[in-house]
Amino acid sequence: MIDFKSEEHSSDMIDLSTTKRCVIYARCSTVFQEESIESQITFNQAFAKQKGITVVGIFRDEGKTGRKDDRDGLQALMAELQNPDRDWDLVLVYRIDRFFRNARLFIEYQYRMRDESVYLLSAQESMLNNIFPMTETFRFFVAQQAELESHRIGENVARGKITAAQKGRWQGGQPPLGYDVIDGALIINPKEKQAVTMIFEQRAQGVSMQKIADMLNEQGYLSKANRPFKPTGIREILINPCYKGEIHYNRSSAKGSKGFNRHSYKDDSQIIKTTCPTIVAKDLWQKAQPLKEKKIRTSKSTRYLLSGKVFCKHCKDQVMHANRRNNHDKLYISFYCPNNKSHKGCTVKEIDMFKLEDFVLMTLCEQLLSKEYLKRFSDEFPKLNQKKKSELSELKTQHSRIEKRCNNLIMKLEDNCSEEASKQITERLNRLSKEKLQLENMISALSKTMSYVPTKDDVVKAKSMFLTYCKQEENRPFVESLIRTNVERVEVDNNSVTVLLNC
Repeated sequence: MIDFKSEEHSSDMIDLSTTKRCVIYARCSTVFQEESIESQITFNQAFAKQKGITVVGIFRDEGKTGRKDDRDGLQALMAELQNPDRDWDLVLVYRIDRFFRNARLFIEYQYRMRDESVYLLSAQESMLNNIFPMTETFRFFVAQQAELESHRIGENVARGKITAAQKGRWQGGQPPLGYDVIDGALIINPKEKQAVTMIFEQRAQGVSMQKIADMLNEQGYLSKANRPFKPTGIREILINPCYKGEIHYNRSSAKGSKGFNRHSYKDDSQIIKTTCPTIVAKDLWQKAQPLKEKKIRTSKSTRYLLSGKVFCKHCKDQVMHANRRNNHDKLYISFYCPNNKSHKGCTVKEIDMFKLEDFVLMTLCEQLLSKEYLKRFSDEFPKLNQKKKSELSELKTQHSRIEKRCNNLIMKLEDNCSEEASKQITERLNRLSKEKLQLENMISALSKTMSYVPTKDDVVKAKSMFLTYCKQEENRPFVESLIRTNVERVEVDNNSVTVLLNC
């Protein structure tokens, strides 16, 4: 059952009492295995049902980047937007970045939709589902961060390796126990397969990893490196998905000063999944999984925002996490320097993780939503308005001419002209009045679709919205992306915190 937080209705929210029909747009990239098309559609349908919105169509783009607009599904949606018989007024997306990972195109297409009185609705980002002016600025900010994240991923993962991984080719290095590499592909090693099968079967029966290692060593089996087995090696085999036929490439976290951390994984959006020969059935693989690993992979609480980015100013070493509960069973998570705990001369005390996260977000807020930053993208808005300004000027000119003619006719009526002339003037005046009213309606409609240019006063509102947005659990992927993209490192000691940004 998908649960959606209820929203307090205000005049600024999109009025779902009148906007009751929508189409769903879903997109994912085959390169980065993001939320699948089907899972997006399922989530959006559940959201629409809870809000009482009828889904009348679905547009999808699979294997298409969000940086460009040459997508069949997107263009089909925009073509339908121009259909005079269109019976929907909402476009529902899973998240804003499913629509675009290009801030410039995002704004352009959003206003093309607004021209037709169609609004974009995000199922996971409730704060962005309102239409007061400051939200236009903040939506652009979210879209720009999605664009930066897309570029960051593209830089970190080599294109050639991605292509090879998607074709199922081994990416180099020693293959896992049970496999050999021939012509760039994994094939099963029959002798080693026996050891792998034994490991999974024994573990599924509850045998400890130490006893499994002892059993293999007694029977003369060796690891892939031709060494005796150890419990840590058994665990690495058990959690490797290749044995159930899946290769996860680009899984380990980014390389730091001490090399790759094989136990720290990137988020699913960056992991490339392909297939290989299966050694054990999926149900056996799942049954044999170490309990601790299950907790690590499924618990949201372990996905710390600042993992790998916090360092001790005194020792220059990366700090670690500590979890404990107080007498009231309240969870307390802190960062601590390992050299302090091991009595190696460091005097830097623990720092509350949540307070540190808040401080880093505040620092990001001040930097990213500064006056200078807002000017960087507010300059984009006038470009979108240029054509509309010209149209608006022409309409106002026509309106002024008709108004002048109406005033002249009224003056003639006041001159006590003949009854026949008075009748003709009145008819012309009625026709001109109707034309004038039509022009006024057109001017009003066009003025409402003019792109909003943020003012200096909006900076304060944007900062408040930023912090509220970051606190909402459904926006955690955005916050994780924001920190990965913009925070280089955080240095702490007993007296100060220094946040080094790359933005």
